[in-house]
Order: sequence, then structure tokens, then C-alpha cells
Amino acid sequence: MNVAAVLFDMDGTLVDSIPAWHKTFNQSLVSRGRNPVSYEYFCEEILGESTEEDIARFFPDLSVSELIGLYDQFFPKNIDAVRLFPETSEVIDFLRSKKIKMGLVTNTPRELMELTLKAVGLVDSFDSTFGGDDVSVGKPDPMMIHQCLVDLGVDVKNAVMVGDTRSDVKAGLNAGVKTIGLGVDADWRIDSISELLKLLQEIVSD
Repeated sequence: MNVAAVLFDMDGTLVDSIPAWHKTFNQSLVSRGRNPVSYEYFCEEILGESTEEDIARFFPDLSVSELIGLYDQFFPKNIDAVRLFPETSEVIDFLRSKKIKMGLVTNTPRELMELTLKAVGLVDSFDSTFGGDDVSVGKPDPMMIHQCLVDLGVDVKNAVMVGDTRSDVKAGLNAGVKTIGLGVDADWRIDSISELLKLLQEIVSD
């Protein structure tokens, strides 16, 4: 495959921020008089959803801007729980050495995306970044992926999407790009971030 660009989800794919987002989500729920959810339920049923989906399921009395405001209020208090997966730097260095463009497409609002990238030292690692509020609808809609590829100047047939949720994979499929699922079924499936570098080396060399 002629790979010209690799697009990444952020949370749970390159960055271990799920504990921080679980806390943030529960703090947002409690602030609205709702019961918190378990870590397992959050990972299986909520992680990767768009803000619009969060509203439809859990915050029907809030607008998108109001819910983002809650996330903006609580997530920075949990930023110390965010960690970079050890293999992430190797993956980025490999793709850079092959002159393959890198995009970041996350449903996390831009302000919090940038806060996370700064916390783990990835601010200048991507050729294009899109947060959830940079588009009118987030993943699994393909809009974010399409706009990122336009920004990168890469055709869908030469791009790969990497993510850890069904929403990421569905967005990639909807966009017409090949997908790598981290713990979820996709065109290629891996079960840990440590497997990603080897798989990318194989794909790029094909």
C-alpha cells in the first residue's frame, strides 16, 4: 500500500488519558445532579463518542457549547493523570523518517486537545490537527477525516486511520480509508499500542 498519511485518534490511542476523561465525565454528570458511571461502562459505552452523542444520551438539557464548557472546567484539573504511551514516540519517529504525513483527528474539543498534547510533549508532532469542535459533527461521521486529508493534500486511498474505538473505525470506513483498530475489529486489528509500529512498518513497506 502506498501510504502517504496516517491519521490518529488521540485518547486511548497515542495518549493514556482515559482515566482523566472518566473523572471529567463523572464530574460533569455529578455537577448536573446525575449519577457517575463506572470505569468499565465508560470505556465500553462512552469513550470515543462525539459531544453531540454525549448530549443525546446523558446531557439532554445542555447545548454543545455548554457541555464543552463543563469539560473545559473539569478536564484541566485531571491533566496530571494523562500519560504518553511509551511506544508513541517510536511510531511518530518512524513515520517522520519515512516522510509520511501525520494527522490527529479527535472528538476532544480543540482547547483540551491542545492542553493534552502540551502535557505529553506532542505539540509539534502532527502536520494537521482537528478537534471535535473544529467540525460541525464529530466521529463516526467522516467529515473530520475528509477535512484533515484535504489539509494534508492526501487522497483517501493513500491514508490509514488508527483508533481504539468503534467510532474511530466507523469514521475511517465512512471516509473510505483503511483502518487499524486498537482492541477493536478493523481492516487490521492490534491488541496493544506496542504492536502498532511493527504493523505500520509492514504496511508502509508493502
